[in-house]
Amino acid sequence: MLRRGFLKQSSYRWGHTGSSPALARPWLLARPPSHWRPLPSSVVGSGLSSLHGSGRRVEVSRTSSSNDASTSSAPLSFPTASNPGAEDDGDDTIAAVVSGGPNCSVGIVRISGPAAVPILKSIFVRTSRSGSPALDGLGAAERNATWEPCSHRVYHGHLVEAASVKAGGEDGGRSVAAKEVVVDEALAIPMLGRRSYTAEDVVEFQTHGGSICTRRVLDCCVALGARVAKPGEFTYRAFMNGRLDLTQAEAVASVINARTVEAADAALAGLDGGLRDLVEGMRASCVGLLARVDAHIDYEDEMEPLDRGEILEMCKDLRRSAGEALGTARRGKFLESGLTVALIGAPNVGKSSLLNALSGAEKAIVTEIAGTTRDIVEATTDMGGVATKLLDTAGIREDVSDMVEELGVQRSSAAARAADAVVMVVNSQVGWGERETQIVDSLLPPGSGSSELPPLVLVFNQVDAIEGSGLTPAEIISAVPTHVMERLEPPGGPEVPKVLTSAVTGEGMPDIRKEVTRIVGLKGEDGYSKSVWQLNTRQAACLQVCSDRLEELITAVEEGWPVDCCAVHLRGALQALNELTGSDVTEDVLDSIFSQFCIGK
Repeated sequence: MLRRGFLKQSSYRWGHTGSSPALARPWLLARPPSHWRPLPSSVVGSGLSSLHGSGRRVEVSRTSSSNDASTSSAPLSFPTASNPGAEDDGDDTIAAVVSGGPNCSVGIVRISGPAAVPILKSIFVRTSRSGSPALDGLGAAERNATWEPCSHRVYHGHLVEAASVKAGGEDGGRSVAAKEVVVDEALAIPMLGRRSYTAEDVVEFQTHGGSICTRRVLDCCVALGARVAKPGEFTYRAFMNGRLDLTQAEAVASVINARTVEAADAALAGLDGGLRDLVEGMRASCVGLLARVDAHIDYEDEMEPLDRGEILEMCKDLRRSAGEALGTARRGKFLESGLTVALIGAPNVGKSSLLNALSGAEKAIVTEIAGTTRDIVEATTDMGGVATKLLDTAGIREDVSDMVEELGVQRSSAAARAADAVVMVVNSQVGWGERETQIVDSLLPPGSGSSELPPLVLVFNQVDAIEGSGLTPAEIISAVPTHVMERLEPPGGPEVPKVLTSAVTGEGMPDIRKEVTRIVGLKGEDGYSKSVWQLNTRQAACLQVCSDRLEELITAVEEGWPVDCCAVHLRGALQALNELTGSDVTEDVLDSIFSQFCIGK
């Protein structure tokens, strides 16, 4: 198990924390996830070497550094309890480009670690009071020898790099001297010690956008001793330093990967500590209760008997809290992975038109010819704040015209069974017929129950074409045979929603969204609070284990089991909470979480 400690505190602002290495640096007992590997040196780039060329009177070449070896392909050796002499991964300084794509207007390079401030003082020249760069012939390190940068203050200046200058023409010339050349105009923002994202000294350089500027700055940092950060390493350091717990670290990834506003809001609520506060409260209750139980086990003859009624009420309160949190897991799953909705039906009932209307884009070809859609057409939309993938499937019928259509029909049935929800489309002009019954039979063979099919919505489309016919909505819906509805709505089962729509006029589109979000277990657009965090799959699994152990504990207390047996179940619940927050977690769990991050975060 990996127990979270503190990485070595900043060597710039923070001193040694104690005489014992194990106490001062408990992180030595851990090592970063195994998916972290050094990046090839090609990622770092060639620095200023791209400026070399013939015909130039001044050639610039980057000075080499022994620290460049940090980006070699040899595997890093992380410190462990059995190998304390391995490479000190908490003492080194990491750097990465953390801005967006190569064509962004502003580039950001982040440095974190004990050498962050020394690197800043070695390559950054502040603008003078007159507003001009203070390039007076002194090196950056000499000029900044007495400079103590203030945390969270923005400094304007120029990034420089040591270079050798050669005078002469194309045939070269003798080396005159080493000097510093300007790499870029930039803003420097120091964030020192515990007030930074990683709880180490952090410096961010804001440069001009584009891959060249940021790559040159990153090269300068690497030349001065930093190494290129691995995926998720900044957040990993924040976690190991106690700046974030594991639920907040996961929320960082969720914010980055959010595909809807609601998903981003839920992730931000988790990052703000919503889930952490609940779990820490439950954990404190478990610890307090376990302390009482253990004390009674050790000193039974000297203590009053345990009040089992009080313990029972505390356990039920804990189980209730776990159950309320687990209630968000289903929505959290969909916010994390999205929702898949399959549109099925007979040929030419308007499935493609519905797909286009729901997605707001002309994704599917719409014609009056039956069987136009031969393969699955995908489109995306937003249903109840959840990113939703719509699948327009081939019309299902028995008398297929060729092998291609037959394959399309087979894929339609498979897509319907694998979807999170199914929208079955019926042509209101034609009404329910034998072909619709055959579709239900193909999806629910005789003897099978409705639970074998994902939640279903019946949509009666093209109601605009029957205006003036005198048909009422009730008459259109009642055309579904009783024996079919009995299969779709067995006794005690949920009612299948029925919606009348028109892809031409847009009638019924909000109703489809509302019913789909309802049948899959979401609250829908009107019932969702943006301030509520949601459990992801891992967190729900941990909390479910906790809930199960609490249920076993309640049974043990009610049946009068010995106190030491009760303590076993209580420790199991506490262990699940510790794994949820990362207080006591395996390396495999950290591998799974941080491998999903990008470089720079």
